Amino acid sequence: MQDRECDRFIISLATDAGAPATSVGRTRVVFLRDLGVVRVFLPDVTDTNITDGVFELPLIDRAYVVRSADGSLYVDAHLGAAAMARTVVTESPAQIIVELDPGGPALPPVAARSDLVVVLTPREGRADYPLIVTGYSRTFEANVVVRLIKADVVAEERVTMATDYLSAWGEFTVTLETGPQGKLRLTVGDDADQDVTINLVLN
Repeated sequence: MQDRECDRFIISLATDAGAPATSVGRTRVVFLRDLGVVRVFLPDVTDTNITDGVFELPLIDRAYVVRSADGSLYVDAHLGAAAMARTVVTESPAQIIVELDPGGPALPPVAARSDLVVVLTPREGRADYPLIVTGYSRTFEANVVVRLIKADVVAEERVTMATDYLSAWGEFTVTLETGPQGKLRLTVGDDADQDVTINLVLN
């Protein structure tokens, strides 16, 4: 799924029987530059054999297959450096090819992550209320606990469920309308050793 002529990310589609698909069907590719992510929406796809991957490429760091709230899948390719993207769609076999060349505006700091949790927002540093915590996880039974900790004391806690955890990564969103201010630690996970910690200064 990699090509040395340019950094290339390829999504190959298959039929229910496992044979290579001949057409891509509905799809949409969005460059979420403020997140450092190229997102490929696959509204007609509900199953996957691959859930994530790490790439040894300058422009593509890793990718995740995520279950959306409507049950379909999308693929997030996290970039390793500023890039310009283009998409090529082929048939017989059905593939979505995202090609990346260096350039474009600088990317934000990388998303905080562990083996079980990826936090897309917020990123390390200053943040404001309402604080919107988004990402995806593979925590046990899809439980996601979001905490704001100030001076080693839990000041706010929310519990939610991600959209999946067995067959794909599951997305989650928690919104904190207001809360403690100043220097805090945001933790996201399921109270395991794979929780993600983000240092914030909240206004």
